[in-house]
Amino acid sequence: MSGQPKRIFVGGICRLTNEQRLKEYFAQYATITLVDIVKDEFGESRGFGFIEVSEDTDVRHIIQQIHVLDRKQLDVKLAKPPVDYGQESNTTTRWGTGSPR
Repeated sequence: MSGQPKRIFVGGICRLTNEQRLKEYFAQYATITLVDIVKDEFGESRGFGFIEVSEDTDVRHIIQQIHVLDRKQLDVKLAKPPVDYGQESNTTTRWGTGSPR
């Protein structure tokens, strides 16, 4: 991923945690370039999301830590690149953790 931000999956996010709070927490480890908490159709947190850190960040250091935010332990993993689930005219991509369901 040379020259590109690195994307990290963050699971177990408290439903009351917002993107700003998540960014502030992970800023102690790296320069955060993007925070995206996944929401349902009603705009409520689904309890997971993604952060992107600057290209010069050693993400292994972040992933190996135990993270607790808003009294919930977070599940932090390197995100897998998006997979195309659509057809040429109807493309949908999703980032994942690489873990089997």
